[in-house]
Amino acid sequence: MRSTCRKKPGDCRDAARRAAESGEEVRLYACGGDGTLNEVVNGAAGHANAAVTHFPGGSGNDFIKIFSEPAAFTNITGGNLMKLTPLADNLLLKSFEAEEKTASGIILSTATKEKSVVSEVVAAGPGTDDVKMTVKKGDKVITGKFAGQELKLDGEDYVICKLADILAIVD
Repeated sequence: MRSTCRKKPGDCRDAARRAAESGEEVRLYACGGDGTLNEVVNGAAGHANAAVTHFPGGSGNDFIKIFSEPAAFTNITGGNLMKLTPLADNLLLKSFEAEEKTASGIILSTATKEKSVVSEVVAAGPGTDDVKMTVKKGDKVITGKFAGQELKLDGEDYVICKLADILAIVD
């Protein structure tokens, strides 16, 4: 994996173009505002092998406000929206509100401000030398309500968090 930091206008566009023209399946991450996303999309435009994911970080984020539908983004890039693969000890979770208690009577959430959230593990990183990955795809887990970073991928809401943010596995 290579990363490029934008030092001057056009850097992200040029890096995205070089990656897309390699002919290999390419995953491009645009971390920033509308200007960064604009450069990455322009660099990848017309290359079906290049998938682009945007992590909004700018002050306005007008692009996301206007084009919240993933189909619009796919049409602009000419490629596909990508599957996100977590690295190291990160997890990709699909959140859903927990019921008050399970059929066996285990209470899953509380009335406190930071109530727990039940999520399904969509993808798990391989772990690190120091952190062994103890959950797998399909596991139901409980995290703190404000754990991780929320993101939208293919029109769905997800959370990416560290393994340490997992409070429990629900059987």
